[in-house]
Amino acid sequence: MRGTLSVPLTLRRKLVSVLVAMVIFACLGGVTTLAVGRPVEIGITNAILIGAGIGLFEEFYVQSQRGNWLRNMHPLRSILVYVAVIVVLYLIAAHFVGLENLFHLIVGTYHRPVEERKVLLFLDINGSTALAEKLGALATRSLVRKFLFDLSQPITDHGGEIYLYKGDGLIAVWNWDQAIRDDTVLRAVDAMFGAIACERATYLKLFGVVPSFRVGLHGGNVIVSEQGDTKRSIGIYGDPINIAARMEEAARRHGVPCVLSQTLADALQDQSCIRALGEENIKGISAPMAICAYRPDA
Repeated sequence: MRGTLSVPLTLRRKLVSVLVAMVIFACLGGVTTLAVGRPVEIGITNAILIGAGIGLFEEFYVQSQRGNWLRNMHPLRSILVYVAVIVVLYLIAAHFVGLENLFHLIVGTYHRPVEERKVLLFLDINGSTALAEKLGALATRSLVRKFLFDLSQPITDHGGEIYLYKGDGLIAVWNWDQAIRDDTVLRAVDAMFGAIACERATYLKLFGVVPSFRVGLHGGNVIVSEQGDTKRSIGIYGDPINIAARMEEAARRHGVPCVLSQTLADALQDQSCIRALGEENIKGISAPMAICAYRPDA
């Protein structure tokens, strides 16, 4: 029928091949992540992304005129090219989008606002202005880059997620139940201070100074929702995120490494390293809030 849009048979076959690659990778990803005890849905999402990338690469590049060089390559060498493509796709998913965020964006978990209970961690370097004056802009940037890299792994190793890097600090988030189970969020703080302590000699060698930092913690009900248009991401809204920021500021005022709200402290099991600091007036909150100091075991 004239005017009807017809998809060429060759293109349809290519798209079917891409779909098959996605299904195969999804099955392999699901089995692998299940075997190692990781979240299956995240493994499947990552595998689908890689499968789609490999399928598109194979059908629309390798099998085209431009892919002659790869088709003529020895099979063992061509495998290295495919491995490189997989690594690049994985890095895109893991570091630029984030596997968990990618999954939620694909399935539309937060397409409409969802209320969830979270624990939020705010972190900043102490005396960053004086540090910048002493080291200069370039060296300070290198130090901050290493500092944030060193702290990211302890957070993710303890089930946290980096929500946002902000200047010389970061915001991390946990699901409430995961954070308070076995005091996981405190173990994460311990590991963060321990990571910097372990790198002390390296910091002194590279920069002549070891960065110190402060942490603020609070938890409660927040609204989680997609944000943005051309570049979508997952946003967190509500009083708890503002209060967590005030906890970090309180740590600076009281000269302690970590401050957490009494609300969060009451939900934790080990109270031996937690001491009350009294009540603080929190901007935006009508009633004063009880806060506590935590002494990290580094």
